Amino acid sequence: MNPAFKKAWAAKLLFSVPFFLVFVQGPLYADSLPDIFDASGVSALSTTKGVLSAAPYSVEKRSHVDLFRITYRSSGLAETAYLAKPPGKGSRWPVLIFLPGGGGINGRVLKYISRLASEGPFNILAVQYRGLDGSEGKDEYGGRDVNDILSLISVARRLPFARKQIGLLGFSRGGMMAYVALKKGAVVQVAAVVSAPTDMAETYDHLSGPKGFFIRRHLRKAIGGTPREAPGSYKDRSARFWPEKIHVPVLILQGDRDLLVPPTHVRQFGKRLLDSCRRCRMVSFRKGDHMLHRFPEDRDRKILEWFRAGLERREQHQSPGLGTSGGISTRKRPL
Repeated sequence: MNPAFKKAWAAKLLFSVPFFLVFVQGPLYADSLPDIFDASGVSALSTTKGVLSAAPYSVEKRSHVDLFRITYRSSGLAETAYLAKPPGKGSRWPVLIFLPGGGGINGRVLKYISRLASEGPFNILAVQYRGLDGSEGKDEYGGRDVNDILSLISVARRLPFARKQIGLLGFSRGGMMAYVALKKGAVVQVAAVVSAPTDMAETYDHLSGPKGFFIRRHLRKAIGGTPREAPGSYKDRSARFWPEKIHVPVLILQGDRDLLVPPTHVRQFGKRLLDSCRRCRMVSFRKGDHMLHRFPEDRDRKILEWFRAGLERREQHQSPGLGTSGGISTRKRPL
């Protein structure tokens, strides 16, 4: 075979791998960690109830946070999570539970939560989904695996270097799971979701193209069939049918040109949620794509403002507020 042809074929194969199959494996060793790394965090984590093991982890030497890979117990299983912790022994910051998109945690996600933790500042605990990166069990896409979120919230409450205020942040599939966790009674002060599907059956039917083909196949495997074959399972994962079960202030960020999650369903759900939740907010991004990659700075500014205000000490009773900017429309009541 022609060497040039072999190289082109290998490159084509590499870049055709579905985005949700890419994830990080194995921790880096301590000699590759940044000089500012606070090794005392390992012992603090290791003695936290619910944590089975903890190890330092680094995605880049110039990182401004301490990054750990931890294993924790959930429903009798050993699950993987990552902690991004602002450096410094004297400061205590709130905790964000981070739920990534369908692909789980990869190098890009680790860099993102590291930056968010530094800018917050927050301690960020990121859930790795079952079946990935050492996490045990089967990915059920919002089924029993939601217990992992609840278990990690319990771990967050016991962290000796963190405040007890906890927020929940989910992107795409992670946003859907955030809604399910809130329905199940997740004890958090505030939540935010980005491009989160609210009707899984309609989202399944909406998906198209090569990416849609792979996501639909994964949904059938994880949930147990198509929406016609398992209607109850899809409804259980669809916040559109139970907005009255969400009792925590939620910030909804959605682009009106999202090709994976139907924006109309999100707006319909948002209207019903805002009718019953005085402190919830919905922000519509004009020309916004899935997960709002076209507006990263405005998206993250809204997220940081929301959690900084919502995770203030409870005695201050400060309600999160948002302004307007650029191509963003902010409304208490969506049109």
